[in-house]
Amino acid sequence: MKLSRPLKLIVGPSEILETYCRPSFCIPEWVIPEMFALLREHRGCGLAAPQVGIDARLFITSWGAIYINPVTTWLSDRRIQSQESCLSFPGIVAEMTRHLEIEICGRKYSGAKAVVLQHELSHLNGFHIAMNGAA
Repeated sequence: MKLSRPLKLIVGPSEILETYCRPSFCIPEWVIPEMFALLREHRGCGLAAPQVGIDARLFITSWGAIYINPVTTWLSDRRIQSQESCLSFPGIVAEMTRHLEIEICGRKYSGAKAVVLQHELSHLNGFHIAMNGAA
């Protein structure tokens, strides 16, 4: 994985934002702190590796969660509508349908946190809100 410092936010359209990310086994120790710095700077709720140009299954959240190679272990049948924006697509707000609850790596989340996690997982799978609701 070739990386350059400092990390910069990728603004779409960009091929990396539509790429299914590969599993990550070696993330340089400076990457996650720099991602948190960018997340704070841009006042986001979450940030996925492709949003900083990294093809890796990694994302972080504003509440401090770090997921490397996350595995969704359960999704509720109940769905909610959410209006979402994205740091990589400024100015776009999309109406999305998300699961009300999600379990990732054995930990359950609901409501707004569940929405953020699904949004970031979409990034890892090559989808985003500018794709007409495909995320």
